[in-house]
Amino acid sequence: MPLEIVIPVQRRIPSLLVLLLTGAAACHAAVWRTDSFSITWDDGYTQVPSSNKSKIQLTSTSGIGVTMTAIGHRLTKAEDIQKIREHFIKYGTDELPKLAQRYGTVVLPLKREELDSGVTLFSIAEHNRSKNRFGLFFVHISAQGRTTQIVVEGQGRPEDVVASFRKLVNTARWDE
Repeated sequence: MPLEIVIPVQRRIPSLLVLLLTGAAACHAAVWRTDSFSITWDDGYTQVPSSNKSKIQLTSTSGIGVTMTAIGHRLTKAEDIQKIREHFIKYGTDELPKLAQRYGTVVLPLKREELDSGVTLFSIAEHNRSKNRFGLFFVHISAQGRTTQIVVEGQGRPEDVVASFRKLVNTARWDE
């Protein structure tokens, strides 16, 4: 049976609901979403137009770029869902480090976390010292195997920013 990939429509939804639910702290947040994936991100980012409807690209005035690629599916059989999760777990384990190494020196090694929500989260960071640029790479795999790769790039050292971006990644959700 071929794997069916859902290519959702992207749109920005107002942060008023987030503001009402979380109070003043949300004054600096916006919710970005595709049809079935959403993430709360700091204000100050604008969306970069993309013809790829499963991709959200953001940029800040400080030069930080964010690319989120959401990969959904319509699998319903437990064994198919397990196979797709295993595929993306292998990607996180094997390919994410290779991706980070292409851009610089890995300074925060690959980390795999099993979250209470059933999400498997991989993270790794690289630093290109000669250009003073960093890259943070995350792979967020839902309990149902829906996956998002999040890449954050900017000036400086990843050690200085990883905690703040990790908090934002924690807000990632799939409508399952």
